[in-house]
Amino acid sequence: GTAVPTNNYWAKGSIVWKTDVAAGGSPGWVCTTAGKLGTLTVGITNATTTVNITGGTTWTMSGWEIGDEILIPGAGVAAADLTTTITGISVSGSTFTVANAASTTVVGVTATHGTETAVFKAMPNLAA
Repeated sequence: GTAVPTNNYWAKGSIVWKTDVAAGGSPGWVCTTAGKLGTLTVGITNATTTVNITGGTTWTMSGWEIGDEILIPGAGVAAADLTTTITGISVSGSTFTVANAASTTVVGVTATHGTETAVFKAMPNLAA
C-alpha cells in the first residue's frame, strides 16, 4: 500500500509493505498492538440502543462485527464518550444495536473501535 491501513483486523506483528518505497524512506509499517481499524460516521438518540450510520457507509463495507467494542464520542453521560459492544446488525446495513443506551444525542460523529484499535508503527528508514 501507500498508506497505513485504515480498516480490518490486524494481528500483532503484521507487516504492510509500501508499494511506493524510495531510498531513504520507510519500507512499510508493523502492527504493534493487535486489533481492528475502521471508523463509522454515526448518530444515536438519547436513551436508545439503535445507532444510525449517517456517513453514507453501509455496514457491509465497514469491517465491523457483532461483539466488537465501539466508542461513540459524546453519547455518554454528560456528553462523555460511550464505549459499548455491538449486539446486532440490521439487514439493510444502515443501523446496528449496542449493549448500552446513549445518554446524550449525537449526530455525525466518528465512532472508532475503542480499546480494540490496532496500532501501526513505521519501519526504520532504508539507507539512501
